[in-house]
Amino acid sequence: MDKLISPLSPILDNSDLIALAPYAKHLGKAPKKAQRSQPSGQHQRQVKGHGMEMMELRQYQIHDEFRHIDWRVTARTGVPHTRIYAQENEHKRLLMLDISGVGYFGTQHTFISTRMAQVASLIAWRTQIQHDSLGYCLSFGDQIHQKSYTHNKKLFSLLISHLADATHIQHRAVPSTLEPWNALYKTSSIKQQNVIILSDRLTLSTADLKSIAQLAKHNYLHWIKITDNNAQRLPSGQYLMEDTNGLKWLSVSQMKVKAQLEAQNALFKKQLNELGAYVHQYDLHESPVDIARHLLTIGAIH
Repeated sequence: MDKLISPLSPILDNSDLIALAPYAKHLGKAPKKAQRSQPSGQHQRQVKGHGMEMMELRQYQIHDEFRHIDWRVTARTGVPHTRIYAQENEHKRLLMLDISGVGYFGTQHTFISTRMAQVASLIAWRTQIQHDSLGYCLSFGDQIHQKSYTHNKKLFSLLISHLADATHIQHRAVPSTLEPWNALYKTSSIKQQNVIILSDRLTLSTADLKSIAQLAKHNYLHWIKITDNNAQRLPSGQYLMEDTNGLKWLSVSQMKVKAQLEAQNALFKKQLNELGAYVHQYDLHESPVDIARHLLTIGAIH
């Protein structure tokens, strides 16, 4: 069994995450024009640099910058046209990790929290390899760690340590109380960049939606959701479950559980799409490298 998919323990250390660096380097090249499906209700601006290479010439759209209008083509055609330039070499990326407690679970391979830490590490390594700027806000247990954009190697090592710490099961006993998007709600400088959120949240509060809407308004917001599809296949019967409120018996009907999860996921995705966020859902059995490669293909990372 692939040790990336099924590590010996769901608790990772720094060496496990450092070992992901070569995988991040060889993910491949990002497409020149990533395919982005437009979520319902999206009104955010596309990030464009003003490099020397012009990417395309098209009719002016209301969100285009006035200074990029091609006046010669506009005069010749009688229709306003805009020059779209290739993105600048450096991209800014904000990485958010949110483990509320339910992520410290998995029926096979490993825990959801472990896979989230692996994917977050691959994103971090890829950002550093591409010499891009990375900011992060991590929330798990009673901890929250936040840093602005930097190329400092010591701070990057600290990020790897935080991600490894996030996999420790002890944090399950103290569910996270401060979501990273709410911690950054009043940060007005987060604009025109890729914001990547890895979260195990099953529902979103009104405060969550308000903060996420603010982030999605000025950025490309990618929400990564990792689920354990095996959980939908639990045989019918009585189960003793434990959550933050303690132990309790639950009567499980396979058809009922599947229907509830499908409805919950549909509502979750609809809420985020209406705010302009891209939702990407992966199963726990998928390799973290395959997940990162897909994020590269769709333009979430470069």
